[in-house]
Amino acid sequence: MSRRWAIASAIIGVAALGAIATVPTSDWVIAPGSALDLGRSVVVEGHSPASDRFYLTDVTVARASLLTRLTAPAIAGARIVQRELVVPPGETTRDYDREMVASMRESQSVAALVAERASGLAVTSPPTRLVVETIVPGAPAGALLHSGDELVRVAGSSVADAADVARATNGAPGGTRIALVVRRGNRTLRFAVPTLPSKRFGIRLIREMQIPDLPVPVRYSVGNISGGSAGLMFALEIYGALRHERDRKSTRLNSSQFTMLYCVF
Repeated sequence: MSRRWAIASAIIGVAALGAIATVPTSDWVIAPGSALDLGRSVVVEGHSPASDRFYLTDVTVARASLLTRLTAPAIAGARIVQRELVVPPGETTRDYDREMVASMRESQSVAALVAERASGLAVTSPPTRLVVETIVPGAPAGALLHSGDELVRVAGSSVADAADVARATNGAPGGTRIALVVRRGNRTLRFAVPTLPSKRFGIRLIREMQIPDLPVPVRYSVGNISGGSAGLMFALEIYGALRHERDRKSTRLNSSQFTMLYCVF
């Protein structure tokens, strides 16, 4: 009988531990990650990796479980933070994840473009488009617009960035229905979208660069790392693979070229 109770207790303990490990909380954990050798993760077609070593250091950012909250204090550099410090207010976790993936994709495209241009190759800047990234919960625009819609015209004016949207709606009081033309897939749609009392639509816009046509193809293998802060290191690795040591010392890559533009409107 005692052996049966011991086995039952062990099973219950394992089940409880599993529950603690998987039950999510409202908090998030931020912890040090690892260093990724870009010489192995970035492939510049027809070229060997850069002779210099460039590393991408990542940070683990995830929703904290009960077990994580208990063990985080024992992990050097780890900390538990409130959700609002990671996910912008009004956004869902899914929206946040999608933005981080899009940011990584954009940083890779921009890095390759800048590095190849800096190495002397002719690279044409691809067109950009103004896209609805997310919609504030409860905003009237949510009944009409979708994430991924391309904003083409606002109040009859063509728009290329958030400043154009602000100019087109300048002077309209809150609650005004403003004509929008959006492109959704292969369709062009027209809506009259009411603004919030703040005179904004309650949408988050991103100026998205389309994939550039590169003279030298570049491939990335970074696993599930996302976010938009890796562009400069990617560019240094690509540039190092394309040019010799003496050329790398004579050219500067400007980190400001790797910034994506987000704006809530």
